[in-house]
Amino acid sequence: MEEQRQRPYTEFAEPVRKVFRSDWMVLAAALFGAGFIILIVSYLGTLIGLPGLVSQIVSYALLLLFGLLIYKKALVRFSYRLTERMFVVTHVVGKKERAEAQTHLTAITKIRPYSALGQDEGGKRMRLYLGKKEDSTAISYRVGGQERTMLVSISDAMKERLLAQWKSARRS
Repeated sequence: MEEQRQRPYTEFAEPVRKVFRSDWMVLAAALFGAGFIILIVSYLGTLIGLPGLVSQIVSYALLLLFGLLIYKKALVRFSYRLTERMFVVTHVVGKKERAEAQTHLTAITKIRPYSALGQDEGGKRMRLYLGKKEDSTAISYRVGGQERTMLVSISDAMKERLLAQWKSARRS
């Protein structure tokens, strides 16, 4: 009888939406925030007597920071996919997907909570999690003889599957 293959297991890590529960609310808040930034910088520039160019540069810098904050906190999500032999992390923004990291299960050296990761341990670190760093899971692996660590925000179910498949892959 043929050995039964496991199906790939996929889960998504999405930002926790406490205040803005829909994309439309995020868009409305972004537009309101941009208008508020322009209004405040314009008012302060007039009050202090800054030249128009300086207040424009300050406005653009603040708008850029505000845009990055919205991008990181509301739009980015990650897809974690576990197959028989691979663990793949995909960066998802809207409908665009980009593979960020992938490793063979046999290349993984350690799987542990971020809190158990030492300061100088794990080599180059890849930030592939949402939320607090302390809640993430560190997966260390070797690529080309170099140690790397990906920090991911996977569920307990995914962690159990990953550990079981990793141990099975190491034995074979």
